[in-house]
Amino acid sequence: MNLLKKLRRIPEYLIVCIGYVVIPWLPRRAVVAASGGLGKLACRVCTRQRRVALANLDLAFGSTRSPQEKYAIVLGMYCIFARVILDVFWFGVFTRKRVAAWVRPDESFSVYVHTKPVLAATAHFGNWEVMGHAAALLGAPCMSVAASLDNALVDRLLARHRTIVGQGVTDRDGAVATLLDVLRQGSNTALLVDQNVLPREGGEFVDFFGLPVPMSRAPAILAQRTKATTLFAYCIAEDDGYYKLFTAVPHVSDSDGRRSRQLTQAIARTMEQVIRDHPEQWLWIYKRWKYVPDDRSLDEYPFYARRPFESSLQNNAETTT
Repeated sequence: MNLLKKLRRIPEYLIVCIGYVVIPWLPRRAVVAASGGLGKLACRVCTRQRRVALANLDLAFGSTRSPQEKYAIVLGMYCIFARVILDVFWFGVFTRKRVAAWVRPDESFSVYVHTKPVLAATAHFGNWEVMGHAAALLGAPCMSVAASLDNALVDRLLARHRTIVGQGVTDRDGAVATLLDVLRQGSNTALLVDQNVLPREGGEFVDFFGLPVPMSRAPAILAQRTKATTLFAYCIAEDDGYYKLFTAVPHVSDSDGRRSRQLTQAIARTMEQVIRDHPEQWLWIYKRWKYVPDDRSLDEYPFYARRPFESSLQNNAETTT
């Protein structure tokens, strides 16, 4: 299996290289049309991921959305995600010109641009990649965190894409210390917070669509230590190929002594509201409700959920096998 993984990296790299050669020269209208076609194809053939997405939508919206509406959300999500991938290539050439032409900041985004330091929490929502480009070109580049890919060649190409106009990227290992230094120097940072981070890894369970999920405490810890302004930043993919940037301010009451937990919950609450307003923009194929705390029933969670301890045992067994 390790040999197969190594051999697979060569065609993966070739596909990426072809993408950089072909896609940047397509007109914007063709990129949008291609992403729609690829999204529809992915929605049809990726049955396992589609099942996860529909289970997540059942949890989030219950009977308030019909099965047809939920399927339409999943289809829209796949089309937007396909555009995110194609736009890695398309915005990789003539980046400044294209970002200026196709990415528009809402008035709310001026808070991010004109305030320093800012800790921007964000999610796999709309096009989070192009948002980093736009922020840098608006005069407020940020330091963000990215996990390394298995394919080192593809990882280097993606890293180049992310830093082409001044955005900084740091590896997940040791990221908190790096971000702390950046904030103390008066610069902005950004963190994706819609992923599972268990308490033993620096997270805590917060309410998200009515059920506890583990979420990173890093934004709250960094904000407390630096007094940085905390925002939730997001980017809406519009039907005509444009993007629009927004921010929202998580509301935290000062009445609770555990301010870090309150801020973590406030970020989750703000993110939830943004997703409710634009559900097709979020990446529903992620197993966001994977871990079930001890005081909740497995029956409340999607089919893929399990206890954190059970997951550790299963992962260890798979590694041993």
